[in-house]
Amino acid sequence: MHYKAYLVHLTAKIGNGQYTTELTLTTGTIVALAFGDVSVQVHRLVGFAKI
Repeated sequence: MHYKAYLVHLTAKIGNGQYTTELTLTTGTIVALAFGDVSVQVHRLVGFAKI
């Protein structure tokens, strides 16, 4: 059985109307800057799809 992992691409808009931070994740936990008590695991966002 083969699995294809998906990616989460995050951008942060910090000043001058431009995205200044970009991250591409396959694992880990994302914590909202504005709401520090809110977090989500990357695998819950993307899961895995059979190929």
